[in-house]
Amino acid sequence: MLDLLIYTGLGLGAGFLTGLSPGLHPNTVIAMLLPVAVTMPLDIVLPLLIGMVVTHSMINHIPAILLGAPDSDSVLAALPGKQLLLDGKAHLAIIHGLNGGLIAMIVAIGLLIIGLFGLEKLYTAWEPYIPYGLSLILVVLVLRGRIGPNSIAVCLTGILGVGTLMMDSISQTFLLFPLLTGLFGASTLIATLQTNPAPDQQIIEETSITHEQARGGGIGALTGMVAGLLPGLGPSATLALLSPLFGSDRDEFMASLGGINTADTVFSLVAIYLIGRARSGAAVAVQQLTAITDQLIIQLAGLCFIVVPTSYLIAMRLVPVILRVYTTIPPKTMIKTVLITLTVFIGVTCGIPGLGVYALATAVGMTADTVGARKSLCMSCLIVPVILFGLGVSL
Repeated sequence: MLDLLIYTGLGLGAGFLTGLSPGLHPNTVIAMLLPVAVTMPLDIVLPLLIGMVVTHSMINHIPAILLGAPDSDSVLAALPGKQLLLDGKAHLAIIHGLNGGLIAMIVAIGLLIIGLFGLEKLYTAWEPYIPYGLSLILVVLVLRGRIGPNSIAVCLTGILGVGTLMMDSISQTFLLFPLLTGLFGASTLIATLQTNPAPDQQIIEETSITHEQARGGGIGALTGMVAGLLPGLGPSATLALLSPLFGSDRDEFMASLGGINTADTVFSLVAIYLIGRARSGAAVAVQQLTAITDQLIIQLAGLCFIVVPTSYLIAMRLVPVILRVYTTIPPKTMIKTVLITLTVFIGVTCGIPGLGVYALATAVGMTADTVGARKSLCMSCLIVPVILFGLGVSL
């Protein structure tokens, strides 16, 4: 039992590192560690793995709010989070996300129980229609906003995604790293360099869960279940599709962002049991490490239910400290350091071809921002290849 707590704690620490580091996704860390992990005992690897990915999902909205530097899962947090930051309410925005994540975990338990009884049959019936469903979703997302800019974003990122997935000069392990980092991380960070320093931030004392946060977390849990089971869609695109559910309530929307990321992480793990598909880097790792059994799913669910409240309580304590650190370090210095680190890391792991993809993806991401397209539509880099593959087009 003590070993379980120690390794889960180490995973929590790794999750805070990845969650608070713009552009650093746990999938990257998993890909790097997997060759070593397969040689380690399962009772060590699983707590480390679950601790990291679940904690990351709870707090990855923080860089999106403080630096305007989201990853592919937290991209929608950047705009409302930035507005709250400029209003001196970044602490409140972060609390919305944390409370939404906690509520989503509770709701996900009920959804998981329901899913165990009927989700597999439902998915089997729906599977042949997935490419058509994704196509319809993509059209709806394009039409919901400025059609011209949105169409440009879909075309550019779709072509970029297909071209990247066809490359054999970059290891499959790291193939998506320069693509997603350029589209969502570097492009947003570069744009953020032009912004003025944020005002002093208010530290709020009342952190109890409100009705708006509870509703947002519940909707986020339902949306996260869809994102966790459908290939290529991702949390941001799914939430963008369901955004009319929120009306103009900013608090509810921010809570939903924390909820969808947490629920998506949980259901992507469960998907390997329910439908036999790995929907995340963590799920792929679990699939390669061990056979998927009823006992394993119960163990994974148990670890999730331990990690979420623990990471929630730690984050609640750490957020004021993080805000103080943020206000003492010039944002431009921090952003430049992150950009240099990401570029070096991509160069080391992916070589010259990876740097080429990274540069092109950054340019495409900046183009999408410049023309005013929905940033979530940059997920077309994965959605378009999934649609083509589902229609029988070999890449």
